[in-house]
Amino acid sequence: MSPKAQVALLLKSIETGEAHPVGYIHPSRYVQHNLAVADGLAGFGELLEQLPKGSAKVNTVRVFQ
Repeated sequence: MSPKAQVALLLKSIETGEAHPVGYIHPSRYVQHNLAVADGLAGFGELLEQLPKGSAKVNTVRVFQ
């Protein structure tokens, strides 16, 4: 699967709650650009846990590589 497809699936998983695409994130090189969120998979997971169920909507228009 292409990196672009992986990104699109990861973004959609924020909306759907599917766990598999989170495995596409490199565990030690992931950098969170939101300064209020910790780097790494733990920070990403904490951010997702804070979202109220069903509140995230994702509409990916373009993915750049």
